[in-house]
Amino acid sequence: MLDAGTNAQSMSIRIGGNFLSLREVQQIVFAEAPVQADKKAQQRVLESYQFLQDFAADKVIYGINTGFGPMAQYKIREADQVQLQYNLIRSHASGCGEVLPVIVTRAAML
Repeated sequence: MLDAGTNAQSMSIRIGGNFLSLREVQQIVFAEAPVQADKKAQQRVLESYQFLQDFAADKVIYGINTGFGPMAQYKIREADQVQLQYNLIRSHASGCGEVLPVIVTRAAML
């Protein structure tokens, strides 16, 4: 947590473990305080990823190991599945217009 007398630039604010205070949100969005994912949150992400890997190993799951839309009938090779996800993010990010201001981007990501 960030206390009232702490310089936001010198200390990371942990996210993903507890609710953030309004002051912490303000420090992250407007003062660009660095953030660090809570260790428990990181562990939950890893556990979820491992579950999905194990669960999808012998199944066809739309958008995880298949293409999208009309390409959903095609299974994606395991070696190409990470690239599939990057391509999805890139395709949704293209043609979005002007770049958002930093504070809007930080707020949205937070």
